[in-house]
Amino acid sequence: MFGQTSWNSGLTAETDNRILDYSLKQKNIPCPARSHPNKNKGKKKQESLEIISRDDPVYSNFRKYRNRVAVRTRKTYELFKNEINPNNHPLGKCGIDGAYQLDHIITVRLGFEQGLLIEDISAKDNLQVIPWLENVKKYDGKGLRK
Repeated sequence: MFGQTSWNSGLTAETDNRILDYSLKQKNIPCPARSHPNKNKGKKKQESLEIISRDDPVYSNFRKYRNRVAVRTRKTYELFKNEINPNNHPLGKCGIDGAYQLDHIITVRLGFEQGLLIEDISAKDNLQVIPWLENVKKYDGKGLRK
């Protein structure tokens, strides 16, 4: 039946609220549902405590160091995969059943703080493959190794 449907057919309650908000705004009447201001508006997001402040120039140097170690570690792992991971465990992210992770015995942060070379941190003798849960348990909530 063409022409027999009502003008508001298919409109939802959300659409009705938007129409009401618009009409009240046109008449300068505050909308009752939005009369209270957002309590978080204008507040800065609280960041977790970090060992190094992100504003510190050392932080950017650590990021560069960490990224270079990651690239070199991947190359080392590909070259010596049979020695580092002789059981051919599947590498994966945290939370995946049966996943293992490539771990640095001497941590990247410690290497950075002590001024160790990238080659030393990413050397095959400093790498091991361990279950992801064991890797996560080694650190406390602040990124420090237990």
